[in-house]
Amino acid sequence: MHFISAEKPAFAPDIVPSHLSRVFLVKPKLSNRRILAQEGCFFAFGLTEEIDGRATPGMRVERIRVPAGDKADILAQLKRVAINERTMFPEIERAAKYLTDDVSATAILSRTV
Repeated sequence: MHFISAEKPAFAPDIVPSHLSRVFLVKPKLSNRRILAQEGCFFAFGLTEEIDGRATPGMRVERIRVPAGDKADILAQLKRVAINERTMFPEIERAAKYLTDDVSATAILSRTV
């Protein structure tokens, strides 16, 4: 409550005890560049550490294990649909790092072929 009150003085410090055991899907205001770039939502957890699909009415949870060795392929697929570090984190420093890394990787790959 203190953290939120520091940022939002009008915040009402009322805690509903039942909310502490729930998980909420939050769609934020599109108020800054990062949120606009990510076009997404997030989960807000109370005291729960993970989603238990059996205990959450109206929500089905499916867990998918992704082998660590598939990371490069997944990143390449995401890059083809314009999901990358530059689009997810539009700050100039992150965009510059992404472009530098991408150019370096392309140069290394072209030398070995």
